[in-house]
Amino acid sequence: MQIKRQIVARDLYNLKAVFDCRGLDLAWLLGAPNLKKTTAESREPIKDPATAILIRLYTAYPDLYILPEAPSYADIHQKVVKYGGDTYQRIMDERPMTRGRRPEEPSHKFTAMLFGRRSGAGNDWAKNPNKRPVPTIERLFLLFEKMVDEQGIKGFERFLAIVQEEAFYRGMESLRDLFDQAWKREKPD
Repeated sequence: MQIKRQIVARDLYNLKAVFDCRGLDLAWLLGAPNLKKTTAESREPIKDPATAILIRLYTAYPDLYILPEAPSYADIHQKVVKYGGDTYQRIMDERPMTRGRRPEEPSHKFTAMLFGRRSGAGNDWAKNPNKRPVPTIERLFLLFEKMVDEQGIKGFERFLAIVQEEAFYRGMESLRDLFDQAWKREKPD
């Protein structure tokens, strides 16, 4: 499909729909971090010719879309179970038993914690597979998947080391502390 008129802001909205992407993704595709929120009715012309050319290219040739599709939470959790089982068991063995029996494999809580989220996020993602996580988490999913697909357990361990480093600088001594304290949004005093 080609646009036979001046490119206007509503074309951004249409492009988001064609690619089923978020504004942040579209901003990255267009190299325009300050895209204004737009509606389907907005007829404000796009002032930058380079941005307008990109919009025309993506509209005429949607196969040029270059952002990889983020893996689903289910796929990521499956990889955490595959590569993170020993780590999970070690953490569980260090924690006092509170009630019931411990799960044999990494929980959704464990997976969510690995990606810097609150403990209930994993269950939310598992229950709502059509609801996409925020773009930051999708990017982490992509990087995690790349690391474990290319490096296996070594990739998992490298990812985990980065998570542990961030936890340390947020005042946690070990990953076990994540289960007891959860992630803090800001660095402690």
